[in-house]
Amino acid sequence: MDSRTLSLSASTSTTNALPPRGLRVLVMQDKVILQDIGSFRKPASRADDPNCWIDAVNAAAKYYDSSSSAQPRQTPSSMLVIPFGDDIQPYETQDLRELKSGTVSHTLVATGFLGLLDLPSGKHLVLIKDVKHAGFLPRMRKVYCVTGVSIQPLHHNEIQESDKQVGSAVVKLLESGYLLYSEDYDLSSSLQKQIAEPGGNAHSVGNYRRVGKGFWWTWPMAKSLQDDALAMKWAQRTIYGYIGTCRLNIMPSSANLAGTKGSTVASSTPNPVWYSLISRRSRYRAGVRFITRGVDSNGSVANFVETEQVVWLENTE
Repeated sequence: MDSRTLSLSASTSTTNALPPRGLRVLVMQDKVILQDIGSFRKPASRADDPNCWIDAVNAAAKYYDSSSSAQPRQTPSSMLVIPFGDDIQPYETQDLRELKSGTVSHTLVATGFLGLLDLPSGKHLVLIKDVKHAGFLPRMRKVYCVTGVSIQPLHHNEIQESDKQVGSAVVKLLESGYLLYSEDYDLSSSLQKQIAEPGGNAHSVGNYRRVGKGFWWTWPMAKSLQDDALAMKWAQRTIYGYIGTCRLNIMPSSANLAGTKGSTVASSTPNPVWYSLISRRSRYRAGVRFITRGVDSNGSVANFVETEQVVWLENTE
């Protein structure tokens, strides 16, 4: 196997690790804590199953919020702390004392984190609340479509009418049925780019600026964390587009059917092949065709869509 294909397997380093597979969100008086609860999900559970998140968040709460003074039996999961205010400076920690540093007003459960949204009254946290199964890719990686989004204020200012107007427009776009992501595969970068990157590290902070950010649809919200490394580790890498996969049976060629002397009828068995089609809309110069036209000074054309075709054999690496 080509060593470059190792980048397609499960992430083996924090540099190119994919975002958490589920979050417990603790809203406090002066901050919000995002806690990774992926390790509390049951094996083979699906993100579109509500019971999956109920069980995971209950298990995490029982494990970390216990009054027992005993040390945790496993390494504490990572937490992203986002303080309130205009000049937000988020930070990552594994210190469980952070959970006891304030009174929790309420707790949310999210399938993923998209980033921060600037509204007239201040910054807001944008979370993926509901998803539905949208398909799969090679090695049966599941793809989900965002169907529900939650916006949580990161301030104590009065919510304005303009907040509701702008916020509802953003939510409508995110819940349009075309925002897709995968928990164990980066959809925003083509398979060719991921394999071609030297060392199989296409998702390091430096390289990612070049190979895939143009199709990461919610990157403007993710980069509001003011830290590219945190954005890449915690924010889901979404695309705005389409994914479809179908199974085809390819019959052997006539030359193979003829075979050699003594060949059996089994040689005419069709070969199952999977075909995937992925379309990604660029986030540069996106808009309705009556307003967004032509090309800009950077060479970005209006409503550019990259289409990728992947053909893969069943039951192979």
